[in-house]
Amino acid sequence: MLSLFNSVNSFFSDYGLLIILVVAFILLMLVTFSRRKKEEEYKNDLNTKIVPGAKVLTRAGLYGTVISVTETTDGKIVLIESGEGDKVSYHKMHIDAIYGLDTSSPIMYDAEGNVLSPEEAFDALNKKSSENVEKVEEENTKEEVVEDKKEDEKEESTKTAETKETTKKAPAKKKTSSSSKSSTTKSKSKKVESTETK
Repeated sequence: MLSLFNSVNSFFSDYGLLIILVVAFILLMLVTFSRRKKEEEYKNDLNTKIVPGAKVLTRAGLYGTVISVTETTDGKIVLIESGEGDKVSYHKMHIDAIYGLDTSSPIMYDAEGNVLSPEEAFDALNKKSSENVEKVEEENTKEEVVEDKKEDEKEESTKTAETKETTKKAPAKKKTSSSSKSSTTKSKSKKVESTETK
């Protein structure tokens, strides 16, 4: 038994360091392979989710919205729009430059200053938007009433203007007709006088 122990001891003293290095190398390869496989699965899953309209985050830290995805010989090229208002910029990049989807959402607080959960925030936004819709509808009906009153006033003013114009024109016609009547009566009286003289 002592000879067996001496032989094992001599084997490990000769090859022990080599065995430890081989085992460590194999473990390192397994960890690297599994990590690479997870990254590949994540990248494939991400590539299927990157469609026009998706909000993304690039590896450079740029947040934006995907406008288009184009297949080329170098792989997929993505056009991203970032910024707001008149400060919008467009970036064209390879799909591998996208780090992930932008799942961030603004933090919302209640009246006491407590942070709301996403469900509570969604409910609060829906409630607020329905209140805003009601306010907008009320404002629209008020505006419609005001516009109707303005239209009625315009119609009345145009009607009064038209009646004033017709009343101005009507006496002028009467004057011309009365003057023509008087001229016809004068001509008739002259004819009568001329016939009487004959």
